[in-house]
Amino acid sequence: MDGATAAGLEVPPLPDAVQKRISDLIAFAGTRNPVDFTGKALADPRLIEEITDLVIETGSCDSYLVYMASVASSPLTRDAVAEIYRRLREKHKTQNLILSIMASAEDQAHYENLGIPCFEDPSLAVRAIAALSYFGEAFEQVLPSEDSARPQDALDVPMGPVDEYQAKKVLQSWGIPVTDDHPVSYTHLTLPTTP
Repeated sequence: MDGATAAGLEVPPLPDAVQKRISDLIAFAGTRNPVDFTGKALADPRLIEEITDLVIETGSCDSYLVYMASVASSPLTRDAVAEIYRRLREKHKTQNLILSIMASAEDQAHYENLGIPCFEDPSLAVRAIAALSYFGEAFEQVLPSEDSARPQDALDVPMGPVDEYQAKKVLQSWGIPVTDDHPVSYTHLTLPTTP
């Protein structure tokens, strides 16, 4: 949770009714957010599905990260977990659902083919969610209208390659802030030769 808040994400507590329902399923589960369905879910994998579905159904978050460690690749649980996430993806087609799993490339490919990105390191998964959130906000911003007038002193965009200095001058002429650079000539300098 600390990594999520440090990345600028909100981690709201789940509604009380959902927390109670999770507690009814696993008395010693962590229910606030993040949810910890503990090792009991390994003995009864349907709890993984029921609790994950319950949390997604709240609609209280834009994205959901499930830390499964090696459960998704263990010979004892791999097939059951794969089927659970197939059903969850089918039910929640458009929901951002991300797994943090320690699994073979083949097992990860199964989930990624379902549209569920996988990260071994949960902190990288959190960073990916933060990036998605950032891009989502950027895409929601209102763009300038098509009627925006060209600045009077705007330079034409060159058709061929330009150096950094030239590119910044074009951007600056269109009102885009850039660092103030000045070209410098070093023709009078000579480099020392090595013995």
